Amino acid sequence: MKTIFDEDLKKLNESYQIEVAMDDGFDAITLLFHFPGDYPSNSPPIFQLSSSWLKTHHLPILEAKLKEIYLTVRPEPVIFQWVQFLKNDSISLLGIEANAEEADKAVVEVETSEPISSGSIHILSGSPITDRKSKFQAFVAEVKSLEDVHAVLQQLKSNKKIAIATHNMYAYRIMLKPDQLLEDRDDDGEGGAGDKILYVLQTRKQINLIVVVSRWYGGIHLGQARFKHIADCAVEAIGLFAKKKEGEGHDESKGKLRTSEEIFNQIKWDPDYDPATCLMGYMDRFEGMQEIEMDEFKNADIPFHRVWYFKLNGKVVWDRKTREDLLFKK
Repeated sequence: MKTIFDEDLKKLNESYQIEVAMDDGFDAITLLFHFPGDYPSNSPPIFQLSSSWLKTHHLPILEAKLKEIYLTVRPEPVIFQWVQFLKNDSISLLGIEANAEEADKAVVEVETSEPISSGSIHILSGSPITDRKSKFQAFVAEVKSLEDVHAVLQQLKSNKKIAIATHNMYAYRIMLKPDQLLEDRDDDGEGGAGDKILYVLQTRKQINLIVVVSRWYGGIHLGQARFKHIADCAVEAIGLFAKKKEGEGHDESKGKLRTSEEIFNQIKWDPDYDPATCLMGYMDRFEGMQEIEMDEFKNADIPFHRVWYFKLNGKVVWDRKTREDLLFKK
């Protein structure tokens, strides 16, 4: 084997490693293998494949093909045929049309609508960031349930170019109930990236939103700079979403929702209401949704934009999420 593969072959204790150089800018595939006692007559090499662009769902496809090739050549050695297949035919077998070196071709604009249980979800795409051949791009959508989250991810990954991104990292925050905040993130192999996106959502007080940042690796390590690009993409996408919401205007059927400060003052001064029976729900950046008595709120240094609902005698009378205002007097 040393004669055939030259410097591409490394001996690692009882195993061997071959770096299979790929065409068109793809990172090499690492083939790690060792020979069982009955190779090549009865058993194939025991092997493992890895590469920066290979996804989990790619591996069973390639593994099945390598075993098929072994069956066609046994009892002859098979490593040469495996390497030739990986180098020349693995990309087409997986149906991949883009690669890391040509990541600029993979950056797409997505504006789709997918009917699901909660209605139509519109996915907005941010502007791409390029750094040393790596590409970053964010996508943002409004979500109100885990079903919405899954629908957004499925819709994005139905695009082949997004599906083959090296990483599709995301985070979301959903207000399921006035007192129940659900938030989570996923690094997709880029350790710490999901936390960065979630932090952006938290510090900008975003609720019912998912941000997905895709990265197409360009073959050059970026170090900590990659996290800045991920955060910058997320910030820009959130800004696009906010601008879109502003353009849509408010719900004319319910009229313009009064502010939490207006409700506070009404309950405080209107003789029809007793402030002592009022609870205010507000979003704490670290603890999630909290409740506080109205009398305590005045000294709690909580800004009004964090207030999500008011209760009088245990009944919600104003709710930012549902745009309910039972105290409005025509």
